[in-house]
Amino acid sequence: MVGVLLGSLMATLAFTPIANAEVVTPKWTDGDRFEYMGYDTFAIRNFENFMFNGTKPISVDKTDGERLTIVYGSERECTRSAWNGNCGYAQQSHRIVMETVWENGSTMFESDLLNITIEMNVECWEPVDRVGIIPAFADCKYNWNYLISFTVGPEDNTVEFEAVQWNNVTYSGDWPETFRIGDSWTTEENVDREYNHRTRSNGGVWNETEIQSISEVSTWSWTVMDEVNVYLGENADIKEEATRVQILEAGGFRNNTYWLDEEGYVVRNEFREDGELLATLQLTDWTYALEDQRGTQVSGGTGASALFFGALITIVLLTGIGWIGWRAYNLVNEDIIDEVAERIVETDRRLRGHSSESDRPVGLLSRTADVIDEDRDL
Repeated sequence: MVGVLLGSLMATLAFTPIANAEVVTPKWTDGDRFEYMGYDTFAIRNFENFMFNGTKPISVDKTDGERLTIVYGSERECTRSAWNGNCGYAQQSHRIVMETVWENGSTMFESDLLNITIEMNVECWEPVDRVGIIPAFADCKYNWNYLISFTVGPEDNTVEFEAVQWNNVTYSGDWPETFRIGDSWTTEENVDREYNHRTRSNGGVWNETEIQSISEVSTWSWTVMDEVNVYLGENADIKEEATRVQILEAGGFRNNTYWLDEEGYVVRNEFREDGELLATLQLTDWTYALEDQRGTQVSGGTGASALFFGALITIVLLTGIGWIGWRAYNLVNEDIIDEVAERIVETDRRLRGHSSESDRPVGLLSRTADVIDEDRDL
């Protein structure tokens, strides 16, 4: 199913070169809204390949959800008290419900079926006043909520996982006010992250971890590539002109490509790590208040038109999806996979009256053939 989804998605991403088009600076209005397709496929693929680390499901099917959506709000107080001035504000959300099925008897829990609901909500603040063209910082708060439900006999059971991460990014570098095709520049990001998570079973007491902190400094090169036509909308039937901008981390491990509409908002983006394509997102539905209120100018194909840049808060949000979201859909790391798996298996054993199995390893929802046979003899 994922292959079909990926094939269908790539078919909608066809683009053709066009004459140079100016990109103006976007001015967000309270209620501006942008919806992107592609993240569901990204989520399903990760659960198929990674979540249970060796116990591959027969199927992972989406049963409900809401697409990745960014909504802009009115200006408000910034998250950093030392900053004198207001911040622009945006929210991002995504929800997916999946049914994951394994072969009968192939897991360490009775039903061999999990229903998984993931909700992600992000808030992002970016100062309205700039140091030149670049904002001094961007602060984003990510909330992930997982609800995993399964049955033991006639009983419905749940394991919940919640994670919160703050990303506080400070920018520096030679950010241009305008640029042309072929231009490039370099920026530096200093990121401070705080992260913690908690889990519980069947609505019981939360088991919460301590806050973990990490800092990271990275250097990025930006290159304005070309202008192309992209085809947007639910049926890829809306033709839009876009400017392609590539962002490469020093060392080449992480690589982002963004296609900007002439109004300055992101219509398509790709995320790569170490050459591997992690996700492709494409705009399907949007409301931008100023789009009908001002005209845009299109120049000839000389490569000389100036491009104005002001979509950074969108790029910050979508970049977080590509790299932070990727880790979240893997339940962050194997230790957390083990923690969730242990709660599912222990709940299953306790309700079936098999507490004597507690000394058996439970890791990652997989087991060997001899353990399967022993369970069937019980």
